[in-house]
Amino acid sequence: MTVPLLGVYDFTVSAADGRDYALAGLRGNVSLIVNTASRCGFTPQYRELNLLHERHYDAGLRVLAFPCNQFGAQEPATDAQIQEFCATEFRIGFPVFARLEVNGPHAHALFRHLKQAQPGLLGTQAIKWNFTKFLVDRAGKVRARYAPATSPLPDTPDADHEFARRAFLQVLGITAGEAELGPSIKALETWRAIPNTTAQDARANLIWVLLN
Repeated sequence: MTVPLLGVYDFTVSAADGRDYALAGLRGNVSLIVNTASRCGFTPQYRELNLLHERHYDAGLRVLAFPCNQFGAQEPATDAQIQEFCATEFRIGFPVFARLEVNGPHAHALFRHLKQAQPGLLGTQAIKWNFTKFLVDRAGKVRARYAPATSPLPDTPDADHEFARRAFLQVLGITAGEAELGPSIKALETWRAIPNTTAQDARANLIWVLLN
C-alpha cells in the first residue's frame, strides 16, 4: 500500500492557548509560514506581514507566525506574553501560534517538512535565523523559501533580473512542464513584457499566481 506524501495542510500545530489547530482547515488558501521572535532586528517585519495579511486575506492569503527561541534566545517570553506583545505593538490580525522549535531533534514536524521541501542556500535545510518564510500553495505544496532579510513588502528590489526570472520560473514549475499552473502562464507573459522585472516582482507575481 502506497503511503501518500504529506502536504503542509496535513499537519496539526498548537495554538497559543495549547489547543490543537489542524492546518487542514486552511486547505484551499495560500499560506505564508514564518518563524518569528519578539526581540530580533527583523521583528518590525511583523508590521509588514500584517499589511500583507490585510491586503490579501480576502483573496485567500493566510499568514501564520510560529515564535521560536532558538536564535539568540530572542523569544524567551511565554505564549501569553507573546500574544500580548503582538497585539499591543503591532495589532496583529493573523494567528501567532505556540512557541516551538524549528531545528534540531525537537523540531516540529511541520518545520521538518518545510525545510525538506524547500532547502536553503546550497541545499542546507537548517533554518538560519528568525523570520525565514515559506510560501505554500492552495494544495499544501511548499513553493518558495525566503531568507530572514527578505522583507514581505520589500522597498529595495534585487537588481539581478535574470536570476530572479529563473527563480520565478523554477518555483512555478515551468521548466518541469507542470500542467497545474493555469493562470501562471498569464503571469509569465506579463513578466516577459516588463524588461526591468526584479526579484521584488517575482515575489509579488508568485503570490498573485498562487492566489489565482
